[in-house]
Amino acid sequence: MTRRVTTKMLLLLAIICTALYSSILLIGSTPASAQPRSTDLLSPSAGYIMASMPTAKDNFVAVAYGDISTARYESDVSWTIEYLGDLLPQNANPAWSFEHLKQPGYVSTDGNTLTIRTTDAGDRTEVTFAMRGIVSRSTGVTVECRMKVGYIGTDGSIPDTILAITDSTQWFALAFLEDRIVECFNDGSTSPSNYYLINTKSDFHTYRITSKDGITKAYVDGVYVFTLTGSSYSTNGVMFGDGRGNYGGRNGESYWDYVKINTDGVTSGVVAQPPSLTLNTPEINGLTIRVNGVTLPGTSGTTITRIQWDWGDGYSEDHWFPASHTYSRPGTYDVAVTAHQSDGLSTTKSAKIIANVISRAYPTVTLNPSSQSGIAGTTLTYTIIVTNNDPSSFGPSTFSLTYRTTEGWSVSHSPTSLTISPGGSGSFVLSVTSPSTASEGGYSIPIVVRNTGATDYQKWESMVYNVTISYTHLLWVVVVAAVILTSTVVMARKRTKRREKMKQERQRLEAMKQEILERIGEVVREDYFSD
Repeated sequence: MTRRVTTKMLLLLAIICTALYSSILLIGSTPASAQPRSTDLLSPSAGYIMASMPTAKDNFVAVAYGDISTARYESDVSWTIEYLGDLLPQNANPAWSFEHLKQPGYVSTDGNTLTIRTTDAGDRTEVTFAMRGIVSRSTGVTVECRMKVGYIGTDGSIPDTILAITDSTQWFALAFLEDRIVECFNDGSTSPSNYYLINTKSDFHTYRITSKDGITKAYVDGVYVFTLTGSSYSTNGVMFGDGRGNYGGRNGESYWDYVKINTDGVTSGVVAQPPSLTLNTPEINGLTIRVNGVTLPGTSGTTITRIQWDWGDGYSEDHWFPASHTYSRPGTYDVAVTAHQSDGLSTTKSAKIIANVISRAYPTVTLNPSSQSGIAGTTLTYTIIVTNNDPSSFGPSTFSLTYRTTEGWSVSHSPTSLTISPGGSGSFVLSVTSPSTASEGGYSIPIVVRNTGATDYQKWESMVYNVTISYTHLLWVVVVAAVILTSTVVMARKRTKRREKMKQERQRLEAMKQEILERIGEVVREDYFSD
């Protein structure tokens, strides 16, 4: 009997645990409080559009341009399907179906806002609700949601939270991250160009997608942000939720106020557009900033009434383009420019400025050559190349050349001065003549190139004149060489005369020899015949 009771209890406990687990999946406990629904259009937060702008010698840094625009929604939109977050989507009328539900997942409502929470435990979570078979590519469809991101984890590179339209031919979807919305393709990848930077966590915002014949546009709080390119896809319907988890996306949490669908066509939802506003790259000169740009009415029949400037240092004014301002001290300033339209709409763009006192730079001096050799008393020439390293705001500068030499040395240069623009170069030619009595060795010739308009900015260099031999030394060499040469010639002449005299003596002796031999011969003959 005891064994049978225990088995029943275990079976009952298993049933209770299963029920509780299902409740946690589909109902869950109350999430972090979300803001209640509001029918009023909220002013959009700063949506930053990146701008790549050059810096000016580290005196200007543009971090980003912010774009804050006001707009108006159409008041009368005929929604075919309207889901409110006060009940679970599968209990709505018409009911939404679970497109995917991977474990573990969390879906709940506090009677006002739907919460979808996903985690990265085990297999990636995916909780997506779908309304299938309702989209006509030729008729068009409008989908709008009002939602807020709680958080998006950083454990993956593919975004989770989406709002998507599929028209049996293409997939169009917005993915929500904490700092932006971006077009998301059906393979989980995102567009590198179709994105809009906005703080999705700070407040609820309305996000609208309109699609007809493949032309699909995205709007944020009534402002057009970009056109979606889409990707091939054969299914049909509207989806929202945590939709990319099966690709290894990020865990997170999102709050949904409503999702509305108009299957009867495209409704942009905007009847009045704010003015366009473009800021050129600010010109920085020390503590003075000058900004030019263009602003045009966004709605036909309206005009630009004024341009308001907040220079970030507590001073504001109304001024048409271009506008200038001088700061009292160096620092980083957030400049905001607002164009106001006659219908009350406006657009604001901002830039972060770093203004510093711009200082001059020391010139660069290059010697060509820096060292060379010559006989004492000769003239050697050196080329001195000067580069102006001042910031461009200073304009051309004049540079002088001075030098130091020892007594007896002669130094001159041309031209007398150089006028060089920032970033440019010029050359002096320096002529140096050593004394004829200079001893052998290396002689240093110090020079200084100086900015005549700011004499503290100067550059010292030194060149070397190597004296290889002096004239006095050369004279002694010549004298010694002459003596040696003369002695050699004299000795050669003496040797020549001696050889001539010896030759003549040999000839004389030879003649005497012949004469003696002849006389002996005669004596012998006489004696012979006399006998």
